[in-house]
Amino acid sequence: MKENKILIGNIQRMCVNDGPGIRTTIFLKGCNLNCPWCANPENKENRIQYFVNKDKCIAENNSCIINNLCSILKKSEITNLDENRCLLRAISHYGNFMSENEILNIILKDKIYYDNDGGITFSGGEPLTNSYNIKNLCNKIKEHNISICMETSLFASPKLLLNIINDIDLFIIDIKNLVKDECFKYLNGNIDLYYKNIEILVKHEKKFIFRIPVIEKYIYNYENNLKIIDLIKKYKPLKVELFKVHNLGKKKYSNLNLKYIAFNPIRDDEIKKLKLEIEKLGVKVEIIKF
Repeated sequence: MKENKILIGNIQRMCVNDGPGIRTTIFLKGCNLNCPWCANPENKENRIQYFVNKDKCIAENNSCIINNLCSILKKSEITNLDENRCLLRAISHYGNFMSENEILNIILKDKIYYDNDGGITFSGGEPLTNSYNIKNLCNKIKEHNISICMETSLFASPKLLLNIINDIDLFIIDIKNLVKDECFKYLNGNIDLYYKNIEILVKHEKKFIFRIPVIEKYIYNYENNLKIIDLIKKYKPLKVELFKVHNLGKKKYSNLNLKYIAFNPIRDDEIKKLKLEIEKLGVKVEIIKF
């Protein structure tokens, strides 16, 4: 039987903001949204992406000063062949195909640190788009009694969610823009799909928390704030996590020749105001930092 390979963006060990306890976070490539503030643009595409590391490249005027191979810089898309040709190893890539056992071996190295509340977390991108591809890996992880979390926007087919719902112990659900027209305009998201998937989680009595990137205009605005409060009031998650936008993904935008939008962090008093409003609902709220 052919061994299943999973396209991994990155695996980060010893994480403390991706679910309870200490966790190993597995970033899967592929996403169906287009969030302007995305910190992981390298995980949007469900493919390996090659790029020129400008810190290592010494080309001048789009010409390699070593061997004239940097017609590469003029190409619309760089490939693995170009990566092998560069003598300075200035071409790198985002994404690697890994077998289930390769991933599992990394997880098992960290198991000693998980204690009773830690484990692994699938993130992305949108991990639900890989639902069928990681199904068997989840079964292998469960054989070792390791907790599985999933960070998800829930903007995916209910079929993908139902396929894996019983394998996930805790869902970390993004709350983005809940205003239907704005959700589609800013994120390319179908808000009806989002609500449908939340209902599925509730019906299956799954544990979940809400996570909100507090960003002015796109998320933190009067109409959306009201909808956020109504959503939390209706579904009463285990807790709500708030965080400010950050610039950790800026370098990756440059590598991928993508336009980067710099957002001004929301004021501390504004995020504390939202925290207080949610706490009035009897829900635990935590402000997290990345």
